[in-house]
Amino acid sequence: MNQIKTHFDHLEDPHLKSILHLMHFGQRLEKYSNTLLKLVGISYQQYNLLRIVENTPQEYFSLKELQNKLINQTSNASRLVEKLRLKGYLKTSPNKENRSKLDISITKKGIQFLKETTCPIQLFVNKMKMDMSETEAKAFTNLICKAQQSL
Repeated sequence: MNQIKTHFDHLEDPHLKSILHLMHFGQRLEKYSNTLLKLVGISYQQYNLLRIVENTPQEYFSLKELQNKLINQTSNASRLVEKLRLKGYLKTSPNKENRSKLDISITKKGIQFLKETTCPIQLFVNKMKMDMSETEAKAFTNLICKAQQSL
């Protein structure tokens, strides 16, 4: 595999280089995702929350459950939910056992929106497929997972 030149080449410690590259990549990926998603009127954090609600088998979520599953856990889940509710993508109702909690679920409009929104995200996936083989993508995923275990 060819060595790609980067602005971290001067660093000697390969582990430090890896961490800095991951941090840099994460920031660039979030910025790129926000740019793509802005075209369809939604933020990266809102998209992440909608995907969580859609892709998890349970029917209802509490705000705390959603907050814990977000990529960026410092995002204000209640604000994200409210914005998505106003767009008609989520439905909220008081919890039957604890009225101070909300049950949150995705609407048909939210599901349809995600189907349509997959297109800009798929553009990035397609570009990545041109630059990285399936074997490389699997190895990349494994290495990221391994690094996450260090946290």
